[in-house]
Amino acid sequence: MLELLPQNDIREWLNVRESLTGTNLKSFFMLRCAHAHLSPDSAPDQLQSVLDFPLDGSTLEGAEYVLDHLNSGMLNPAPEDIATFTSSCHAIFTLATAFRPSQSEETVPR
Repeated sequence: MLELLPQNDIREWLNVRESLTGTNLKSFFMLRCAHAHLSPDSAPDQLQSVLDFPLDGSTLEGAEYVLDHLNSGMLNPAPEDIATFTSSCHAIFTLATAFRPSQSEETVPR
């Protein structure tokens, strides 16, 4: 397998893939997960990169994919990280139910 990689380096291959497809949220997220898998200590930085990713131009499918995987624990997000991502997505995809703020007793009209 290593002979298929440029210079037998998976990290270099990931960097090349990112330069080719890294403008797509879903692809960017998968690449960040791969980097975190190779270097578990980098997971917080990889997560921050995903949270900082510009969502304009992102698709609803890609944003839902990332949210589903963050909710399943990919990149070890804290609840605040998931809330940040959800809020950012809600600003772009205002009608998508996946990103609507949860309605607590305080936000439900009486």
